Amino acid sequence: MNSTTDSLPIEYDSLKPVFPDIGHFTVGGVLATVFVCGTIANGCGLITFFKTKHLRSPTNTFIISLLVGDFCMCFFGIPMAMSSSFKTHWLWGTAGCNLEGFLVYFFGCANMYTLCAISMDRYVVIAMPLHSSKITHRVAKLSVLLCWTLGFFWAVVPFFGWSYYDLEAAHTSCAVVWESHDPVVVSYNITIFVFVFFIPVLVMMFAYVNVYLTIRNVARNNVWDMTSRIARKNLAIEKKMFKTILIMVGVFLFAWTPYAVVSFWAAFIGARGIPVAVQTVPAMAAKCSSVCDPFIYVVTNKQFRKAFYKIIPCAGLRQKLEEIEDREPEKSGEDSGTYSKSKKQVEPPKKVNMVQPIEEDEVETQVDTIRSSPGVNSQTKRDAIELEDINEGEQAQA
Repeated sequence: MNSTTDSLPIEYDSLKPVFPDIGHFTVGGVLATVFVCGTIANGCGLITFFKTKHLRSPTNTFIISLLVGDFCMCFFGIPMAMSSSFKTHWLWGTAGCNLEGFLVYFFGCANMYTLCAISMDRYVVIAMPLHSSKITHRVAKLSVLLCWTLGFFWAVVPFFGWSYYDLEAAHTSCAVVWESHDPVVVSYNITIFVFVFFIPVLVMMFAYVNVYLTIRNVARNNVWDMTSRIARKNLAIEKKMFKTILIMVGVFLFAWTPYAVVSFWAAFIGARGIPVAVQTVPAMAAKCSSVCDPFIYVVTNKQFRKAFYKIIPCAGLRQKLEEIEDREPEKSGEDSGTYSKSKKQVEPPKKVNMVQPIEEDEVETQVDTIRSSPGVNSQTKRDAIELEDINEGEQAQA
């Protein structure tokens, strides 16, 4: 993956391009697109969260951390590689190489650990609901701080002699050196493959397999009281959140796994037989993953989507999108009725004084309130999988 095996410094401006100009310009164009779209999209996502108080749930604390990492990757990590690609060689010297390599690696590691933390949050909330109230805002913030601290640690140690940063194959971006037989570099590479890639991936696999099995068990066997309207809606919300996060994890791993594989090959087998393009494309794809998360969240999360529309400056477009959004509950209601009939669920007896319909936003707010309350009893701690239909109970008593 790296062009040299000698220690820094080196005269970067004197290096001749090892990649066709058209390849450099293509990479530069892609990175420019990611820079513009990623900065705007992640910036708008962060503004949406900060302007919408009810979105700041413990789980969304991790999502905010992801958006911060993606925004920083796009705004700080891409410009130097982008400009160098258009010039077909590295422009920023030794200090710039160290800085660019550090920033990209730091934000990438932090996001990997954040995704790992999200998987454990989902595991506790869905597979261990009696313990879900322990995932408070404070716990979520401390977890995010730990993720960023670990990312910073692995990115900063090369400055202290444990490996170093060097040019990648196309000579227009930098990363930790992979192709080296130096025992110090090899030991670092082995360590980061284990602690930054393999262990987080295994943790995510364990968590999401258990979450999937739990949701399937609940849906098939009616483990909890699924005749409760709120319980059914909460299960649906947890399924949606699970799918959203699973897509985010899938996109991240899809983007970063090829880079990890090529880097592993270069570190322990050798990169001399790997074409420059094959080494360059995975590195570029890893950076491109930073633009995806806000779009995934807008498409899959109704609460976030409605809040996102409110910050759109164009009033006409905002009104049109909100009108489209308002039509969705009717369709989902029809689908919900069809689902209930197909499953032959027993409908609760009709009441003269019907309870007002509960919106998805209201239910999610109740879920977040219960998760964040340290003094709730064990019945309430069932979290999003099972909530008592409080409103129906109160009306029955009345």
